[in-house]
Amino acid sequence: MSLPNKGTRPIDISGSKCRWVLSENDSLPYAKLIVQGFGGALTVRVTREVDGFYWLWDEPGNSSVGPMTPSWVKEISMMAKKNGWDPEGGESFEFQLENRGLISCS
Repeated sequence: MSLPNKGTRPIDISGSKCRWVLSENDSLPYAKLIVQGFGGALTVRVTREVDGFYWLWDEPGNSSVGPMTPSWVKEISMMAKKNGWDPEGGESFEFQLENRGLISCS
């Protein structure tokens, strides 16, 4: 399954053309960041702080609260690549973004 062009944003992850979207559900305490490459999809649960703001970690123990921006999507995607996600591969991954880094949900 791939993300449609409408309602998603393009992003380049280490030379791989991807699309991303932030999917929110008010009944959940987190939003899902979905990044789709040619192969497998990346889904990252991101803890919601207040409307439009999320807990974001760029390294274990170093957090901030802010909006989801393309630079954060790239940062999170690069962390996922270090944990085995390949945007060109066929396998999909699901992670939770926490203060310890990306924690596998699958």
